[in-house]
Amino acid sequence: RPRSWPGQEVVDRILRVGCDVVPKAGSDQDSLDWRLSFSQAERALSGQVGEKARMTYLAVKIFLKMNMKNICPFLKTYHLKTIFFHHMESKTEAYWQDTDLENTSKELLEAVSRTMRIGHCPHYLIPSINLWGEQILGEDAKKVPRQ
Repeated sequence: RPRSWPGQEVVDRILRVGCDVVPKAGSDQDSLDWRLSFSQAERALSGQVGEKARMTYLAVKIFLKMNMKNICPFLKTYHLKTIFFHHMESKTEAYWQDTDLENTSKELLEAVSRTMRIGHCPHYLIPSINLWGEQILGEDAKKVPRQ
């Protein structure tokens, strides 16, 4: 897919490494309950985030934790990281150099807001999976606002 971030060498490395299959946490009833883990890929992506982008992510994470936790209990750090990775794809190095922290933070908050309004948070590495869909959130999916 077209993107400004991450570089092709990182994408190629992620494709080579792949993912891990790990037991699902808290699945005592079924010992055969597994999930895909992309932690190595996410670490590789996080290593490609520049200082201002990292500061933007942290500022938005703190803001959401302090102001939105009770309003949007379904919004987890993993969702923010996923939205952030998608957001990073559309931003050039020049954007991060030329835009101040206040505006980069506002734009990321707008991306979070847009994602919440449509009620669809595509997984970064498997975009056909909605992290706010019933297959992921179960009954909590009904708490996600829809347009």
